[in-house]
Amino acid sequence: MKVKRKNHELEFEDVFLDKIAKQRAKEDFSEEIKLENPLSRTNFLILNILIFFTLLTLGVFALKMQIFNKKEYEALAQKNKYISISYSSERGIITDRNNLPLVENEINFDLYYNYTQKEQFEQNLALKEIALILNESEEQVEKIIANPENKLINENLLLLKKDLSHQELVLYEAKKEGLPFLTLKRRALRKYTESACLGHVLGYLGKISPDEFASTSEYAIADYVGRYGIENVYENILKEKKGEVKIERTAKGEEISRVVVSFPQSGESVKLEIDLALQKKTVEILKATLQEAQVKKGVVMALNPKTGAILSLVSLPCFDNNLFAGGISESNWQKLNLDPLNPQLNRALGGLYPTGSSLKPFVGIAALNEGIITENTSFYCPKELCIENQYNPEKATCFPDNVYHGWSNIKRAIAESVNPFFYLVAGGYTPPKKSSVYYIPELPNKIKGLGAEKLAQYLKMFGFNEITKVDLTGEVSGRVPTPEWKESYFSDKTSQMWYLGDTYNLSIGQGFMLATPLELAKAYMTLINNGLILTPHIAQKETQTEGKLDIPKKHFQTIKEGMRQCVTAGSCSRLKNLPFTTAGKTGTAQVYSNREIYNNWIATFAPYEDPEILVIVLIEEVEGLRASAQQTAEQLLYYYFVAGKITSKEKTQSE
Repeated sequence: MKVKRKNHELEFEDVFLDKIAKQRAKEDFSEEIKLENPLSRTNFLILNILIFFTLLTLGVFALKMQIFNKKEYEALAQKNKYISISYSSERGIITDRNNLPLVENEINFDLYYNYTQKEQFEQNLALKEIALILNESEEQVEKIIANPENKLINENLLLLKKDLSHQELVLYEAKKEGLPFLTLKRRALRKYTESACLGHVLGYLGKISPDEFASTSEYAIADYVGRYGIENVYENILKEKKGEVKIERTAKGEEISRVVVSFPQSGESVKLEIDLALQKKTVEILKATLQEAQVKKGVVMALNPKTGAILSLVSLPCFDNNLFAGGISESNWQKLNLDPLNPQLNRALGGLYPTGSSLKPFVGIAALNEGIITENTSFYCPKELCIENQYNPEKATCFPDNVYHGWSNIKRAIAESVNPFFYLVAGGYTPPKKSSVYYIPELPNKIKGLGAEKLAQYLKMFGFNEITKVDLTGEVSGRVPTPEWKESYFSDKTSQMWYLGDTYNLSIGQGFMLATPLELAKAYMTLINNGLILTPHIAQKETQTEGKLDIPKKHFQTIKEGMRQCVTAGSCSRLKNLPFTTAGKTGTAQVYSNREIYNNWIATFAPYEDPEILVIVLIEEVEGLRASAQQTAEQLLYYYFVAGKITSKEKTQSE
């Protein structure tokens, strides 16, 4: 059978074979479709989204690194490429007024390990060599290296040991060529003058804290900074200015070059008003007084009242600030802190004490200026002044004096320290009925007195109740009590009440009145200078004035005449045998109400006509009524005007 087509004829076999071929082709096509089955539309969309966000993220990071954070990454690259090494110089020295050094720098050497030398450390080379030089076990060296506090992050160094001994230095020098992982650094150690009790004045250094280090680029992590005294107050002047060398490195850390960025500079010196010879003599005199009185605590200060310069300042017991020079040991630190006498306390400006009668000149000025009294006003002053109880006339509160004085004016009251005179001018007086057993006809019929608030106002005018602003650390302000203060200080109603007795006690520097010896010194400088207020200072600088009190000069003169009379015919009579004129005021403040234990004061200046020196002395907790403070002042004044000048003259002639 034949099937005819347009162009040719097909046999039956051809038709059959063609059908089979089409069938196989169809089967083959079906298999091909199964192998190449396309993704669904949803999956394809998800895939595209993932690819898009991946590329977007990479693009954002690339943009951030190359555009927005370009400078930051460039800086990091530079940091990896360069390393800076600082070179130390010396801290400034401190001298006395005659240029005698009070602290110097003693050169020491510290050993450091370069902890970037990983390969050598892993081979135990560094460990063995360090142990040999330091004469330590390898285990101990491992502990030192593992301590993060020893690292100098900015220099890739780790402190192994401070203050190498001579033997350790010799060992290092002999081996240093083969020990590139070790670095020796020169360090100046502070050496303070001994035997002058200057720890409270000069202070000491302490290791910089992590917070301090992080806040400035001027220090290394192992540096020491001023922690106390002059070392702290004048840190910015005394501190060294470090030099810097920048080292360029390859990616492997190999050194390419070194460039000196800056040279190190020593810190500047600070010159004090302290006279070292006078300071040493003050220590000697005060120690002798304390030993004689069988007590252990006291303060002596000598100042120039015309400038506010502090010429000597001794607070006993004192402490050796050399203990802090290289970092104080734990045992020494505990010994200082647990000492019941608290030798770290600078009693001159950190101790608070009742002033006793040394406060009376300022009460007198207030009374004169307020018109309560005149220079010639006299009051009868009994052995004790008794105030009748308003609720029970048969009872009274009596305020005693040490001795009977009789009629007194302001000058005699200061010279002989007459308590009742100051009770009257400060708190006033209302006599009881004539029929009362406490009635004394010689006493005034009625006197108003200053009152607590007005008296407190005047005391604050002279600088009590506030710090003196001296250029030393550790100063605290005293306390001038007032009715308002008492109400806020106490919690129970009875204690909150202000009584006439509180005013009486304040007038003689007892009760709640507290001051530092330096506060008292500043007040006396104001008195000597007729109301001109000067800031006391320990470092040499221009005289700083804080203003002038609006009080007539004649009132200051009256008080100073009373202080002169204290020497010629009063409680300061021990000073009258000195070969120059002096004026002064003693003070005796009872420490315990039930014991005859007193803080012994004196404030004295000389020469009386034109004062060159003001001396403040406090001897703490003296048993009985003694002239310990007066004795100390007498010896110091004699040395200043006579013995010291003779010694200085002889020394000059021998040179």
